[in-house]
Amino acid sequence: WRLGSAASSFVRTGAYGWAGSVLSHSTALAAGTAAEMAGLLLGGLKESEPACHAALWEPLLLLLRDHGAAVSCSAAARHTLPRLVSLLEHGCHGAAPTVARALLPLVSLLPAPLFEPPASAALPP
Repeated sequence: WRLGSAASSFVRTGAYGWAGSVLSHSTALAAGTAAEMAGLLLGGLKESEPACHAALWEPLLLLLRDHGAAVSCSAAARHTLPRLVSLLEHGCHGAAPTVARALLPLVSLLPAPLFEPPASAALPP
């Protein structure tokens, strides 16, 4: 699942497609590797290649729908909102039609703890 950081966009696109296949066709394997897939797919939110975005969103939505608890436990979860904000600030890196269709479903599926401010951001009493 570490192929999400490959230099080649073709490799990253293939990794997202592989994750989608596992999520769609092998529930046992998906359940056992959901935390690792969360790292791959949530890390994909920093993608700048439109072709990668086309391959990313369906598996990401499947993961959140079927394995939301694993996403909360993933180390990549804490970067989700900053990466979403950056993605929108950069005009979705040319993938706006793809991102626009998936953005509201994504936000509705994100686990609630991802929306809580970090403890360091708490206001003083």
